[in-house]
Amino acid sequence: RKMQLEVLGWVLLVAAGMGYLLLCPYTKVEESFNVQALHDMVYLGSHNLAAFDHLEFPGVVPRTFLGALVLAGPASALHALQTQLFGGGGLSKLHMLLLVRGTLLAAGLLALRQYVRAVREVLGANTAAVLVLLTALQFHLLFYLSRPLPNTLALVLVLPGLAAWLRQQHGRLIAWLVLAVVVFRAELVVLLGCIMLGELLARRLSLGAMLGCGVPLGLLYLALSVAVDSVLWRRWLWPEGEVLWYNTYQNQSHNWGTAPFLWYFYSALPRAMSCTLLYVPLGLCSGPRVRSLAWPALGFVLLYSLLPHKELRFVFYALPLLSTVAAAGLVWLMQRPWAGQSPRWWLRRGVRLAVTGSLCLTMVTSLLFFAAAFHNYPGGHALAALNAGPLLHPPHHHH
Repeated sequence: RKMQLEVLGWVLLVAAGMGYLLLCPYTKVEESFNVQALHDMVYLGSHNLAAFDHLEFPGVVPRTFLGALVLAGPASALHALQTQLFGGGGLSKLHMLLLVRGTLLAAGLLALRQYVRAVREVLGANTAAVLVLLTALQFHLLFYLSRPLPNTLALVLVLPGLAAWLRQQHGRLIAWLVLAVVVFRAELVVLLGCIMLGELLARRLSLGAMLGCGVPLGLLYLALSVAVDSVLWRRWLWPEGEVLWYNTYQNQSHNWGTAPFLWYFYSALPRAMSCTLLYVPLGLCSGPRVRSLAWPALGFVLLYSLLPHKELRFVFYALPLLSTVAAAGLVWLMQRPWAGQSPRWWLRRGVRLAVTGSLCLTMVTSLLFFAAAFHNYPGGHALAALNAGPLLHPPHHHH
């Protein structure tokens, strides 16, 4: 039954991810840099760097091209093949965008699978199966898993790093998270710091070993980012360093709106996890191993709340950990004598009915979020209708 539940969860999870991708194919401004970079890499190529969009429209802060370079590989190969075979025909640009986003979704699902396998090894098959099911029923993580945001690219690296942490493979943990910090999202240094602090206090890792691994890798990743991005931006720079300076030291991110200090706790996390958030307190009761997963996630969200500009995608990296705690809490609940095997049938049935109701309500809220997201791209729908429909005023030829 454990395996059947996990298989069902994966089927729902993959189906939901593909559904969000295909039914919401358009993108918004937060994704614009990577979408345009992917377009230029696929259709212009390295021989025409001067025509790349970012040189004319650089945006507020520079972003790295490393993620787009990796994602553009399959689409570039397919575009070159169809150019040779059909002379430039074949798949449309929208289909190419779906291919690129599908590649990112596949990478995210593989990273999530690696994390779930680590959860199964450390916390058991029950918790792993419930984790997959809860993740499939939630909306935001899966919806954004195919969107070419820096946060999503970083999450693909964070998940195997968290898997390594669960397995106490500190070298791999540091390698994955330092890469995410240096290249994609510098704020992840807060999450890495919370995890490392816990490991140091528990004496599972020494300061010398942490620095001996992290510093050389950080310098290597920094050199890679500077080398590649300086060529494409045509000036010496470290993109994520400039983003960190702009958002943190200069605190300019508030120009895009601010939210109260506790906004992540009373708005963002409840929306992202819906009713599954109710099982997090139960997870904290299930044992010290589970609690050790919760504190870095909650500490990261709390410290990141110091920045006034807040968006849900900024704390995506805490969701897998908190969902794991929730899954452990649900398993703990169902294993209580008074819940799972109580001689009082009404109590047993009441607990199961409450659990089923919470999961159904989570699914309903995800459907409502999806309905809102489906209608949240009017520009894409308008352009698609314009391109597909006849011209309102056919051209007149004058002789």
